[in-house]
Amino acid sequence: AESSDANGACVAPGIVDLGVFSVDKRACIAGGITRIALMPDQKPVLDEPGIVQRAALAAKTDLWVRRLAAATRGVAGAELGEYAVVGQAGARAVSTGRGWVADSGVMHKVLTYAASLGLTVISHAEDAGLVGGAVATASETSTRLGLASAPAEAEALAIARDLMLAELTGAKLHFRKV
Repeated sequence: AESSDANGACVAPGIVDLGVFSVDKRACIAGGITRIALMPDQKPVLDEPGIVQRAALAAKTDLWVRRLAAATRGVAGAELGEYAVVGQAGARAVSTGRGWVADSGVMHKVLTYAASLGLTVISHAEDAGLVGGAVATASETSTRLGLASAPAEAEALAIARDLMLAELTGAKLHFRKV
């Protein structure tokens, strides 16, 4: 067997980043990232087949770009996207992007539709009603500094709801940034 001294460096076959908002091929390669999942809240939003297909070409051949289609049109959290069509265009999953689908009925439909097509739903887990315009987690320090803050329970509530809906629908669900 051949051995090498990595001298304290991180050695991995290739790092996968499942939450990229912008493709920077040079930075990814320098950091050892070989595959990325491009989040849907781009300009334009990844909610149409042509846009999803074009996103795959962003960094070929040095970097594999997996596209995550918008779970709702314009990632607005109201109207479902066309999962079958964007799936045929190469989307590997659907995502809520940086936002949370506040309406439980809409999230139930998102999970049901995705499950019927074998797509994974990637959800941002933060109850927007509790988070508002927060810039910090609620604490003594945030209060003293006068910072808009959110309770840690905002994340737990979002996860609990989405887990119950995933169990009900049989959908595959992934939470990013827990």
